[in-house]
Formats: sequence, C-alpha cells, structure tokens
Amino acid sequence: MRGVLVFLVCVTSLAVAQQSITEQPLVTAPIGKIRGSILTSRLGREIYSFRGIRYGEPPVGSQRFQPPIPAKDWQNVFDATEEGPSCPHANGIQQSEDCLRLNVYTTKLPCRNEDVSRPVMIFIHPGGFNGFSGQSINFGPQYLLDKDIVLVTINYRLGTLGFLNTGDSAAPGNMGLKDQVAAFHWVQRNIAAFGGNPNSVTLCGYSAGSFSIMLHLVSPMSRNLFHRAIAMSSSAIKLNVYSGISQHGQMQLAQRQARLLDCPTDSTSAMVRCFRSKPTENFTDTLRDLYDWRGNPIVLWSPAVEPAVPGVERFLSEQPYDAIKQGRFYQVPLMMGVTEDEFGGIAALYENATLRGNSLYPELNDNWNTLAPIIFMYERNTSRSNYISRELRKFYFNDQPLSSASYRKLGDIYGDAITKFPMYRAIKLFATYSKLPVYFYKFSFQGRYSFYMLNATTPYGVCHHDDLQYLFFIKSRFPYFNSDAPEIPMVEISTSIWSNFVINGEPIRKHDGQLRNVRWGRLVPEHSNFLELNLHPSIKTEFFPERMREWDRLFPAPSASPKMRGIPVFLLCITGLAIAQQSTAEQPLVTAPIGKIRGSILTSRLGREIYSFRGIRYGEPPVGSQRFQPPIPAKDWQNVFDATEEGPSCPQSNGTLVSEDCLRLNVYTTKLPCKSENVSRPVMIFIHPGGFYSFSGQSINFGPQYLLDKDIVLVTINYRLGALGFLSTGDSAAPGNMGLKDQVAAFRWVQRNIAAFGGNPHSVTLCGYSAGSFSIMLHLVSPMSRNLFHRAITMSSSAIGLEVYSGISQHGQIQLVQKQARLLNCSTDSTSAMVDCLRSKPVENFIVTLGSLFDWYATPILLWTPAVEPEVPGVERFLSEQPYDAIKQGRFYQVPLMMGVTEDEFAGIVAYYENATQEGNSVYPELNDNWNTLAPIIFMYERNTSRSNYISRELRKFYFNDQPINSANSKELGDIYCDSIITFPMYRAIKLFATYSKLPVYFYKFSFQGRYSFYMLNATTPYGVCHHDDLQYLFFIKSRFPYFNSDAPEIPMVEISTSIWSNFVINGEPIPKHDSQLRNVRWDKFVPEQNNFLELNLHPSIKTEFFPERMREWERLFPEPSVRSTVKH
Repeated sequence: MRGVLVFLVCVTSLAVAQQSITEQPLVTAPIGKIRGSILTSRLGREIYSFRGIRYGEPPVGSQRFQPPIPAKDWQNVFDATEEGPSCPHANGIQQSEDCLRLNVYTTKLPCRNEDVSRPVMIFIHPGGFNGFSGQSINFGPQYLLDKDIVLVTINYRLGTLGFLNTGDSAAPGNMGLKDQVAAFHWVQRNIAAFGGNPNSVTLCGYSAGSFSIMLHLVSPMSRNLFHRAIAMSSSAIKLNVYSGISQHGQMQLAQRQARLLDCPTDSTSAMVRCFRSKPTENFTDTLRDLYDWRGNPIVLWSPAVEPAVPGVERFLSEQPYDAIKQGRFYQVPLMMGVTEDEFGGIAALYENATLRGNSLYPELNDNWNTLAPIIFMYERNTSRSNYISRELRKFYFNDQPLSSASYRKLGDIYGDAITKFPMYRAIKLFATYSKLPVYFYKFSFQGRYSFYMLNATTPYGVCHHDDLQYLFFIKSRFPYFNSDAPEIPMVEISTSIWSNFVINGEPIRKHDGQLRNVRWGRLVPEHSNFLELNLHPSIKTEFFPERMREWDRLFPAPSASPKMRGIPVFLLCITGLAIAQQSTAEQPLVTAPIGKIRGSILTSRLGREIYSFRGIRYGEPPVGSQRFQPPIPAKDWQNVFDATEEGPSCPQSNGTLVSEDCLRLNVYTTKLPCKSENVSRPVMIFIHPGGFYSFSGQSINFGPQYLLDKDIVLVTINYRLGALGFLSTGDSAAPGNMGLKDQVAAFRWVQRNIAAFGGNPHSVTLCGYSAGSFSIMLHLVSPMSRNLFHRAITMSSSAIGLEVYSGISQHGQIQLVQKQARLLNCSTDSTSAMVDCLRSKPVENFIVTLGSLFDWYATPILLWTPAVEPEVPGVERFLSEQPYDAIKQGRFYQVPLMMGVTEDEFAGIVAYYENATQEGNSVYPELNDNWNTLAPIIFMYERNTSRSNYISRELRKFYFNDQPINSANSKELGDIYCDSIITFPMYRAIKLFATYSKLPVYFYKFSFQGRYSFYMLNATTPYGVCHHDDLQYLFFIKSRFPYFNSDAPEIPMVEISTSIWSNFVINGEPIPKHDSQLRNVRWDKFVPEQNNFLELNLHPSIKTEFFPERMREWERLFPEPSVRSTVKH
C-alpha cells in the first residue's frame, strides 16, 4: 500500500489530511486552512478544487465603491468545497456583493516530504465588465488541468459597483481592476501552499479580461505580480486610441444611473452616498436602461485614468497608448490573438430577429450615421463621425441597403470594429515597443457549438468566446467533450499551446511532438506573421489586409510628437525630468523620487557623453547601534545630492576613501529622460568581486567607459564587507548576511529611482563576479530578492561548493567570530557580549586584523561566508535554507541565466608561488610537506578526517602523479587551484540550474589571452586567462590596467564582450539570431547531457568538452548527496 500512503500524506499540502483526501483535501496556506473537493479531469486526473475562497473583505456599506480590503486571516477551516458567489450582474448565479472570491485548481499538492512548485495561470473572465464570473460552471478546469499547471479563476466587481467613475474623489473608478490586483497579491502570498510557483505566474484574460491585462501591463499597482500574459480577443487600445479609457470620468453615465435610482445629481458626493444606500438588485435591474441602443455600446462602464486622490493608490495614471509608446509598461512575454469572426456572431441575432418578424435591419439602415458610432464606439454627432460612417458603409456594404442579404458583411464590420482591428493595433504596438516576444494568433477552428448560433445546429462562425470551450468546460453553455467528441483534437492542441506558454513562455516548443512542424516565431510588425490556429496550425502573414488598411486610414494612430533637433533637445532632455539648473555640459541634474541628484560627465570609448552619478547614498550609514544590523533605506533629501565625485568604499585593506558610510551606488547612462521625451533602457546592476572582504563598486575599479557604448543603464554598488558585513554567530546577536541585505536594499533603490535616470525598473539584470556571482546565486533563492530583477549573469564563483553545503554556514561561524573577538580584546563568554564589544571598536581594528583571521597565507580564500539565518522575531531572513536544497526542489526565482568561467581562474595564484621562489622564499616545500593539512584549507573541504586525508591523497595522485610539488609541476598546481575553487563548483551549479530551471541557462568559458592580467609571472607575461581577467574587456579598471585606445589589440575583445553582455541585458539572448558581429555563432541554452558551452575569445565557437577528466575526478570525490559515493575510505 506504499502508493496509497504517500498519496495520503502528499495531497494535503503542508498539513496531513484531517479527513479522507479522496473526499476533501485540506491545505494550510498563510491566510489559513482551506478545505476543498475533488473534480475529475478529462483524462481522469483528480483535480483538487478549492472554490469560492475569499481574497477580499465584502465591499459593502461604506466600502462600496472603495478599494478592496485584503481578506483577513482566518482561524477556522475555510469551506471551499462548493461554488462561491458571483459578483452582482444580470443572470448571475449565487449573486452577492461578498463576491471577492477565487477558485484554485491543481492536480498535485505539496507535502512534508515532497515540494511541488508548478507554474500558475490566473484567468480573468470576460463579460464587458458587467457579466460572467470565475465560477466553475463558466470556466471549469477539466480540460486544462490535464497539464501540469495550477489554475486560478477570479471574480471582480462588475458594472456600476466595479467601475463607477465620476472623475473626482467621490468615485475615482477602477475598483474592479483593483480587485484583480488584490487577487494577484493573494496568489503571491498563498499559492505555494497549493503547489503553485508565485514566481511563475501567467495572466490570461478574455474580452474584458484581455482589456484588463493590457491595463495591468501599464499599471504601477500590478508590477512584478506576474511574469507572462495572454490577451484574448479584446484591446484597451480602441479605434480612437484614447476612447477605451475615460479621461475625466463618465459623468453622464453616472447621472443616468442616478436618475434611474432616484438619486440626486447635483453633486458627485451626494450621488455616490445615495448609490451606497441602494440594494444591489437596483443596479442589476437597471443595467439595460443604461445602454443607448439594444445593448450598445458593448463596453458601458469603462476603466478610467484616475484623478490624484490623497491616500488612494491610482491603478491608472495615464492613457495606456501613451505609456506603451513611451516604453512605460511592464515587459513580459505576451501571447495575443482573436477568433476568425469575433463579434461577427451578432449578425446571427439580427437574422434570428428577422425570422421572428422583428427585423432590426430597417432601423439600422435608416439611422446608420447615428447608430454606427454607438455600436462601433467612435465619436458621435460630428462631421468626422458622419464621414467615417459613410466611408464604412461604402467599404463594407457598397452603399447598398442593410438587410439579410448583407448579414455577412454586417458580421465583418462588427468583428473588425469591436475586436479585430483594436487587437491588431495593440498587438503591433506591443511588438514594436517590447523587447520580449509577442506571439500573435487567429483562432479559426469551426466546432459544433458557438455562443452565436444561426439555429439549433448551425454556428454563425468562429465567434467571440468560442475558442474558450477548448480550454475550459463551459458547463453553463456547452456539453462536456467526451473522448470521442470531434472537438477533442482541438482541446488537445489548445491546452498544449496555452500550458506551454504558461510553463516556459514559448507556446510551441521546438521539439513539440504534437506540433513539431510548426515554428511560431515572435510577431514582426512589418510581416504581420501570425499562427492560424485550427486542427492544422500554420503560419500566415495576411491578416485581413484590405480591411485593416481601411480602419488604419479612418482611425490613424496619433503621430509621435515631432522631435526637436540639436542643442535645444539636449538641454531639455539631459536633466532627467527637470530642466537643468546649471550648465548640463558640466553637471547634469536628475529629479528622482528620493530627491535631486547632481552628476558629472565622463566619456565613453567611442566618444559618447556618460552622465555619471557617483556615490549616491542608498542606505543610512550602518554605524553605532546599526553596525551588524539590517540596512535602513536612505531617507529622501530636500537639497541637491552631490554625486559629481567618487563616493567612499566599504572598509577593507587598501581601500580608497574608506568609510562605514559606504552604502552607496553609481549610476551611469548616456541618455536621460525629459519632459518631451521618455527614455526607458534596460539596467545592469554590477555586484563587485573580492571574496566578501575587498573591492568596491567605485569607478576606479569598474569604470563605465566600455559598456556604456551600448544602450543600457549601468549601476555599480557597494555592500558591507568582512566582519562588518558577514559576521554570523548563529543566533539573534548576529544572524548574518548584512552585506547581502545591503545588496537587496540597493536593488529596491533601483526599483524606486532608476526611471529618473532613463532606466527601466522592469528590465533589470544582475551581473556579479566572484563574490558577486556567489551573491547572485543566493538572490535567486532568497525570498527578499524576488521580483527585483529579471535576468542574471554569474561570473566565476558558485554558492554551491565542493561539498554542496560547505559554502553557506548552517549555524553561524562562531569560531571565526571568537577569533575576531580575541584579536580585538573582546570577551567571548556570550555572543551578545562579543557583538556589543565589536560594535564599539573603531573600524580600522577590523581592517588591520583581517590578515590574522586566515589559516595559511590568506587561505581559505572565502573567509566570512553567507549563512542560513536563524529565526529572529522582527528580522527578515535573507536565507532560510541551503541553496542546493532550494534549487533541487525548484524553490528559486527562475530568470534567464548566463554563467561562466575563465580558462585558468585561480590557477594564477601559481604566479605568486613562482615569484616567491625567484625571490628565495619558496612556498612549495611547506605545501609539499604538509599537503594533507594544507590542501583542505586551500581548496575548502572538510579537514582532519579520514575522508579528507583520502581526498587529499587522491588529488595529489591525480594532479601530481604523487610527485613532489615544486616549480616543475606548477602548471598542475594551477589546475587544481582553478578546478577546486571556481571551475568545478561553477560547472556543478550551471548543471544544477540548467536541470531545474524552465528558462534558458547559457554557459561560457572565456579564453582570450590579452597583454594584462591580475596574475603576472613578470612585468610582461600573464600567467594565463585568470580570475577577474575577463572584466577588463567590460570595464575600464583604472586601478589596475591602462585604458584601451582604439588601436589597442584588446579592442576586438572589448567589442565582442560588451556586445554579448549588453545583448543579454537588453533581451535575455546573448547572441541574437541576426547579430551581424557574431552571425555564424548559434549559442543555445546549456543542455547538461551535451555540456555545450561558448568558447569565448576573438573567434567564439561552441564546444562540448569541458575539462572532462578533471570534472569527472571532482564528481567522484565530491558526489552530490543524492548520488551514492564511490569514495572508499
């Protein structure tokens, strides 16, 4: 009965079932316990269904027309075994204003001994903002849940109750959209308990839900709450690009509603107070009286650009069209499309009315100029509207009378005006301004059933909503599709495409067995390429070309503001949303949310002006009682912050401008936004190397002169180092990771302020070297760092050590802390006394004693390490588990990754051995004679055990053939330094991420030998391509190397490196398919079984042999915990 027992334990989330799970599964979520029920999928899977879960408090009484209040945590078990209420609307089921509910469906729940983390799809229902609900009778999970995803369907307030907007503080509007945001927040907090991954959430919306999604892409309230989006059959960009969103409220509609409910209309506040007092039925009963002609216009209450109301967060502060055109939108992969006929199906209603003797054609024909603008939603009663109406009549009906003879033409204009052209325009707009892929489809499969039937057995065509029946069981309208139904092949294709996109952002994967002959590329607006989606999907390029051209002619998009040329634009635009208060040629000025910041000008390698803002404070000085405490974000300032010169570095040996007031960052850009032109460039945050005890983000170490010839914004940061940044006692006295929490504070500063520098906070790439690379792997698993970045580059260091748990201290580093305490004459009796004493010491004491903390000649290289933090009340934990465990169990933030090493890495340390030998101070004899003692210290594995002695002997045999260690085998000594400290740990980490990530991981080995190195055998001879050496081709490292002028032999490598790094920062693809510089190189994502990597030099190429014998030896000696060891002691 093993299978049954495991099933019984694992189905009930993080708590063991309190009742037979075959009846009612029980989940324990952060909000409380929730009991569900079981449904069955089409293919027989059990679906654990939790319906009607409250995500918001009932918006009743004084809360009517107010933003949603998140549901309070509950102590008892919430009963989600049956359907919850729908929001009030005509013909709704179980209606109630207590309708802020959602449904969660999954086929696998986590348990104590098995974690589950599946991608999530949140479905936003259609209904013109006044109909439908997320209930299972409308959108059942039985078809989609044969795929390994978690499905969430949500309700939101509808009609007047959800979208009343008076243009002022009485009812600013968008409450239904704010409900949706509240549901997204609920998902972020609770979905992991249902086996969902909060870091892989796709929004999918139909009609009004699709309209909503386009608004979530531009709303500041929705940012970082989702990661992909599917917009189906409705656009927020209408015929007139601004007409879909009310700019100053819908006062006339509000007054009409007031008159219908006998409410005053003399003031908005009195009107809204009266609305609050009315029974909900009054609103549903009067809905039809709000329309202008027979249920038209289809969109009645519309979303609104909200006025600024003190204390009220605005969902929408500008028109979506403007935001998209200016790049102010949340960039995620998008899938967008329409059906073949869309609202053409309304012609079936005309036909059926004619058959009943109630023809609408004469009324429409005789009043075309009046009714067409109402139905098709463009301006009314103007000479322009009359002209448009006449032109449409001529184009679609050839100026003939409207009658049954032209019902198909009437269907075409309905389909084009309401959905197809607005969607076509929006799709092209997003594809033009998004750096991430936009996929376009047209659904054309004709099934037996439709929302628009000409008669009992004949659909009008492939109409609005019809494609939903192949994703959801729509019990309220259609029969269940059994295995022999002719619709089943379409169900299988649709659910595969939608789930593929939800899982990995790619609707048809390259090796998809079902659709292996279809290559659906991202939309290129000039090509109008789209997927014709039916039983035989194919790529097409003709999307109703004549009809789209006619709508483009009649409703041209507003042209971009004419750009001023030359010096005037420069003077306006350089100063970051504020006109310069001083000559911009000397000191640009930016106004950021934190305050005004004055910078200076540097010059890039190719002569660009770099607007440089250095030493900006992102955290308050961590001094006095704040030493060893989490960072406090820098307070806003009233005066101008002077960022014209270098700021301090964090305390360290040989630092420049050392100070504890070092929580600073530098921002570099070649273009700033201004009032007349927005700029929104991808951002790269660089986390410096230095073993967590040296280096800084200062420009003397990492200057922007090479990278800033590319169109990105560069941020370099400091963080606390050594004991000040990483002291960890394993308890509340010093839980550790302060330097990493500094980094998070810097990321949050970037999210808040970088737009003022022309940076896009929704396109941030972390790039770290050595300790910075180690840090990034921790940010990928830390809950504190989630959603603060979108791609990552890890260069030459891994958080997964030889022993996979050895890089992260599990219970603090108490022995190292005690050593530090003794060096500073502090008591070691208790951790609190020790830390109090260390807090009182001058910063110089820590700097001068650093060398005494090492065990042998500055080894181990990694001294103070990050830590798994204990639980301390009131202290947010950066790291609550070992990274290896988190990655293996899928508990990490999945983003595209680029990871790599140099050819020789720390082999360069052999240069020090050689130079010491030439000076008569050879270290070789000591190493040779004490190998079993020193090897574990240097290469960082367990010490003084039978296993460590065995490993040391095996390494000596493998690398030195058991010969004495001296200058004769210095190359082999270099290899073991290289492999143990960087190359093997990185190789293991790369394979680990590539195995468990659904997003691409790119692997490189840098092998270009230049003239300069951090490790020189003599004045002119580098040891090899060593640790840090590749950085000189990305940054001007003034502290170590000369500036590369145009004739320097390093310039071609600079150009290749900066291109690859900036490509990845811009679009997540290091070598784009049509890259002119590297057009012959196809760098695909890493496949662990193939070991494919980019050999990165002046002639990049793909290789598959990555030090195979050496890597196998390390894998043998340091097997992963799940692999049985072959080492015999």
